[in-house]
Amino acid sequence: FVEKRVEVDPRREKIVAAIEKIRERLHAQREAKRIALDTIKDKRLVEFFHWLEEHGLADDVVVIGGGVRDAYTGGMLNDLDVTIKIPLTDEERFAFAPTTSQANERVYHYVMERLERLAAALGVPVQDFLPPLGDKKIMWRGKSGELEVQYSGPIKLNGKDGDPIYLKRLLVNADTRAMYSSNTGPALLHLGLDHQGGLYGRVAALDDFDQGIVRVAGDGNNFAIGNIIRLLRLKYQYGLQILEDDEALMRETIRKYNDGELPLPDVILKGVVERQMDRLVATARNPAAAMDELEELGIYELLTDRMGLNLEFSPDEVDRELGRPAAGRSAFRVVDWWDEDSLEVLASLFSDSGEGSEAEGASSPAPLNPGGIALNANRLELETTGERAKSRLPVDDFAFLKHPIEGFSPIIFEITPATNLPLMMGFPEN
Repeated sequence: FVEKRVEVDPRREKIVAAIEKIRERLHAQREAKRIALDTIKDKRLVEFFHWLEEHGLADDVVVIGGGVRDAYTGGMLNDLDVTIKIPLTDEERFAFAPTTSQANERVYHYVMERLERLAAALGVPVQDFLPPLGDKKIMWRGKSGELEVQYSGPIKLNGKDGDPIYLKRLLVNADTRAMYSSNTGPALLHLGLDHQGGLYGRVAALDDFDQGIVRVAGDGNNFAIGNIIRLLRLKYQYGLQILEDDEALMRETIRKYNDGELPLPDVILKGVVERQMDRLVATARNPAAAMDELEELGIYELLTDRMGLNLEFSPDEVDRELGRPAAGRSAFRVVDWWDEDSLEVLASLFSDSGEGSEAEGASSPAPLNPGGIALNANRLELETTGERAKSRLPVDDFAFLKHPIEGFSPIIFEITPATNLPLMMGFPEN
């Protein structure tokens, strides 16, 4: 017999203990952060949770992704993305952490058993939840309306050699409430919500949202074009800031697509990318600025010229809608504080509307130069300079509106016409 001694690094126990403390702190953070169901604006989501309880599925099914974001922000859901939560072993938790890792056979069979029960309650075969997905939609119907239900949890694929591949996609640990993803993407979409308002995944992303920030979650791998579009959609829909390191990752990924280092999406995913682009422009608070950045980053050219996508909106069409020349576009376009309709209404409140003509019964149009304050941000000629310039002007007010400001009350005591300006400035009358 040969005796073999293995020396253990004395720091190992301290490292393991530190990791365990971090895990406990994150678990406590997830436990403390909740969304009260009675505060959710879209009552269809609340009814869906009650429906899960009635069918004995509430302890298994978790709503994930954009639905959680909408529940937190008071928005209306477009659809329901769901997954199945499962207790994971310590070995599985460490193994599933990298985005490039797979799930395993145990996890797959566990979630399939519960997904079959969900499919039966909805009256559809479980195969309708799994790829290849056809045109048929799985609809849940409640008293307040209906929502399409999409499954985003682990699935089984066949590899080139015939061996099974268990793609984890979005996997939720029932014990620690942690979320494991196959993609690097916006942390605000790596969230889950259960029937009691409990949160799962990257709950710190909600604190970031309150501060006007959106971060990228993941190890940097599997950061696809769809994830970049989702990140930009959050930026322009809610006026959020993308951090410098995350923006650098985004630009580097686009460069890899253009240089052929990353494969472009296949035919099946092209339709998904088209819908994501349409949603980005449709939900943007300033579509023109969104289209400008898509063009400046090279995304629009990548999707149309190299992928052959037929996008609903183009930079030239946005220019025509805004009445601006195409050559006037810039990577640093102005960010409108309101949409065009609101600007017109506000401008009418601050401009001379010609009340004298109305009193005399005249129906002549308003004068060409009405005077007053024109709140059309597109007429502002602003430019940012410098190598480190990252901001757009004017500063978007959305982040400020979410923060209550206390202890400051502006009050106008008196407005006095300046009939004698020299006297008001302290000069003698003569």
